Amino acid sequence: MRTWTTSDSESTSSYVNKLKFSPKHKYKTERNTQDMPAVEKGSTVLVTGVTGFIGAWAAEILLQEGYKVIGTVRDEQKASQLKETFDKYGDAFRLATVKDLQEEGAFNEVARRVDGILHVASPFHFNTKDVKKDLIEPAVNGTLNLLKSAAQSKTVSRVVVTSSFAAMMEQKEAPFTFTEEVWNKSSSKEVEKDNTNSFHGYLASKSEAEQAAWDFVKNEKPSFDLAVINPVYVFGPVVQPVKDAESLNTSAGMIFATLSGKDIPNEGNHQNYVDVRDVARAHVRALQNEEAGGHRHITSAGPFGQGQIAGILKKHFPEAKVQQPKTEELPKTGLTAESLTAKNLGIDYIPLEKSVVDTAESLKRFL
Repeated sequence: MRTWTTSDSESTSSYVNKLKFSPKHKYKTERNTQDMPAVEKGSTVLVTGVTGFIGAWAAEILLQEGYKVIGTVRDEQKASQLKETFDKYGDAFRLATVKDLQEEGAFNEVARRVDGILHVASPFHFNTKDVKKDLIEPAVNGTLNLLKSAAQSKTVSRVVVTSSFAAMMEQKEAPFTFTEEVWNKSSSKEVEKDNTNSFHGYLASKSEAEQAAWDFVKNEKPSFDLAVINPVYVFGPVVQPVKDAESLNTSAGMIFATLSGKDIPNEGNHQNYVDVRDVARAHVRALQNEEAGGHRHITSAGPFGQGQIAGILKKHFPEAKVQQPKTEELPKTGLTAESLTAKNLGIDYIPLEKSVVDTAESLKRFL
C-alpha cells in the first residue's frame, strides 16, 4: 500500500465570498459533455475522509466491486490502522495524506490521479463555541477546495458529495413530507443570531457546503458533473479505526450507550434511519449510474424510535444490561421523508433489526 502527501496551494477565499445562497436553483445541472459515461469498474476513485464511518465503508464497497481506491487521511497513525483493514485488496487501495481540507490546493495532486471522487470528509462534532470557524467554514472551504482540484483534473468525470438530511431538515408543521426539493433555510439564520449554537451550526454546515457545491458546478461549468447523497440517521457496523468506546461516531455511540445499560437517549422521539452499508452503496451507485448526475438523493430506510432500538438489543443481547424501554411503539409525528430520486440508486434497504444487531455485534468488544 502506497502513501503520498499533497501540498499544492491556491486561494479559495475569494470564491467563497462570491457565493450566493439560493436554494431555488435547479438541481439537474447542465453538463459540458454529452452522454458522459458513469465511472466504470476498474477505474480509480478518490475517497476523502476514508477513516470515517461512511468513508471506510464506501472504500470497502468500491474495492469489493473492483475499483481502485485512493483514500485521504489526516494523520499517519490512522493510515496504519486502515492498512490492516484493506490489506486484502493489495495495491488496489492506497492512501494520500491531506492534513487540512482548507489548505489551498490540498487536493490538486491526488485529483490528477483519479476518474471519480467521493467527497465524504466534513467536520461533525458539537464541541465548539465558534460554529462558523469550526464547522461551517471547514465544510464549505473543504468542498470548494475539492471541486476546484477536480475541475483542474483531466480525468475526473463525476464527483459525489456526502451531504446530509440535515441540509433539508428544519421545523415544519405536521403533516409534512421532506423531499429533495426541500432546503434547510433556517439554521444559517440561527447561527447569525448565535454563533455558539452547535446544533444549528452542524445543520448549516451541511446546507451551506452542499449549496456551495451546486453553485460551483452551475457557475464554473466543470467537465465533471455532481451527485449528492443526503443520508438520514446512520446506523451500521463499525469498520473504521476506533481505539475505544469514547471514540465512536455519534450513532454507534448511541447504540453502545443503550447496549451498556445507560439511559435510553431521546426516548419518545423518532427519526429516520439508514444503514451505513446502504449509504456506501448509494455513493457507489451515484458514481456509476448516469441518471444520478445532477441530483440530490435522500437515503432513508424508514422511521425508528429509541424504544425500538432498546427492544431489539434486549431481544438479541440478553446478557447485556439494556434498560427496559417505556414503549417499543413508533411515535407518530406526521413528518416523513420521501426520496423523489430513489430510482437512480436502486437500493434495497437493510431492515432496522439487522442494522441494529450488526452494529451492536461490532461494538461488543468495548463492553
